[in-house]
Amino acid sequence: MSVLSKIRVISQIDPDKARDREERKRIYEGIGGSAADAINIAGSTGVDEKLLFDIGREISDPSSPILIDKLKIITPSSPKQVPPESIVKWLEENLYNIAMIPAPLNTTNRKITYEVRKEWIDAFDDKDIKFPSRRIFFVGYIFLNPNAICTHLVNADPQRGIEKLEDYIEESARWCEGCYLENSGAYADPNLIRRAKVHAVKSDLSIEYGGGIATPERGREMAEAGRVYLDKEKKIPSYTTLILGDIVHKDLVMHSKIAEVIKNFDLNKETNISFK
Repeated sequence: MSVLSKIRVISQIDPDKARDREERKRIYEGIGGSAADAINIAGSTGVDEKLLFDIGREISDPSSPILIDKLKIITPSSPKQVPPESIVKWLEENLYNIAMIPAPLNTTNRKITYEVRKEWIDAFDDKDIKFPSRRIFFVGYIFLNPNAICTHLVNADPQRGIEKLEDYIEESARWCEGCYLENSGAYADPNLIRRAKVHAVKSDLSIEYGGGIATPERGREMAEAGRVYLDKEKKIPSYTTLILGDIVHKDLVMHSKIAEVIKNFDLNKETNISFK
């Protein structure tokens, strides 16, 4: 079972929106005091290796407000942004705990998916580094917002993502640890998240969703949509991991309220997540 399956809420920082160190410190304090399980550092534009190293060093510092029970995740966009040897070094030094490698699925040219996959595999192989591994793995991305920058960067077709949702989930189950429904900047139809989760549990695949969760009401709605019971007696729930991104940069007080609502949904006891 993937470590992602244990995570209910991820607070995501776009480094390009937090270049000022004092601003980052304010964000760390807000996330550190929240109910979020993990912090993810991810950005496709305006981000380089040095900035990701600086952030990793800051959030892993013993005096950092990012509490020890929060998983620290890095999501590099390509080996050019962060080479494999740096990823491994950062994990060994506990600057980050895991690295999620994004793989676009609903591109207009499917060759892009396999080119991205091969690029990463070859980059790790060149350095004789085992990949995928327990701490470094692929996550399949389905881009849903036609207006998002990331959608255009990978030439994604949101409509195809909706129509072939089950196919992409099945593909993710073959070579990824999770499938991320990326709807950056907009709020998706909760029924789509429910549809994805219902299909994913058949393969024991983790589902992540991010986009437009800007109020506690939306947090609860998505938490409910992303919950599937694993037995007929409805005793064992499996949850979709919800990612809070834009709200981190806009309103940290609201971010904390949303994270609390998601974690308290179903009165589920908070899980102590560790990675050793």
